[in-house]
Amino acid sequence: MKIFIGVNNSCNLNYQHNVVYDELFKSFELTPNVSEADAIVIAETCCCTQFNLKYTLNYIASILKEKNQKLRRI
Repeated sequence: MKIFIGVNNSCNLNYQHNVVYDELFKSFELTPNVSEADAIVIAETCCCTQFNLKYTLNYIASILKEKNQKLRRI
C-alpha cells in the first residue's frame, strides 16, 4: 500500500506526534505523488487561527482535486 503524507501545517505544540507517525507508517511505501497513493494522511494540522483553518481546507481540496483527476483518467 502506498501512502501520501500531506504537508504538516502544525504549530510546535504537536511535534511529538512525528515519532508516532514514523513508527505507524514504516511498514508501508511512502509516495510523494498523491495520484499514486492508496491512502492519504494529513496529520497534525493546527487550525487554531482562521488563516490556518483556511490554509488547511484549501490544501485538502487541492489534494482531492489531484486525486480525482487521476481517478477520472482510469
